[in-house]
Amino acid sequence: MEQNPAPIPPQEGETEIQRLEVQTTAARGALPVPGTIITLYRAGSDTPLSTAMTNLNGLTPIFLLPAPPAAASLTPASPKPYSSYTASAQAPGFYTAKGLPITAFGGGSARLTVAMLPLPEGGPMFPEGMLPDERGPI
Repeated sequence: MEQNPAPIPPQEGETEIQRLEVQTTAARGALPVPGTIITLYRAGSDTPLSTAMTNLNGLTPIFLLPAPPAAASLTPASPKPYSSYTASAQAPGFYTAKGLPITAFGGGSARLTVAMLPLPEGGPMFPEGMLPDERGPI
C-alpha cells in the first residue's frame, strides 16, 4: 500500500499547489527502480520537508508542493511567481542523486524523472554522490 507523502507547510504567498510525481529509472529509462527513497527540500536548505518511496513501477505517490498563484506570473512587478525545491533519490545499489532542482507553479502538475546510476560491481569506485567522469555532485 502506498503511503502519501507528508504535507509541506506553505510559506508566505504560497496559496496554490503543484502536484509532483517522481519516477526513478535505470538502464537509460528502460527499467524502473522500485524502493527508491525520494526526499524533498526547500532550495538552499538541508531540512527534509517530505519523503516517499517509489512503487514497483518506480513512481512515488503525488507530492503536493505549495506554490504562488499562477496569476502571479502575469504581473511583471510581482515577487517570483514560483517556489523552488530540491530532491534527493537514494536506492540500494545506486549512487545517491542530490540537489535535483524542482520549480513549482501554482495549479500545475509535473513529473520529475531521475536516471539512477548503478554502483559498480564489488563496491563503490567513486566517492558518494560523484559521477564517474568527475563532473561533480549529482
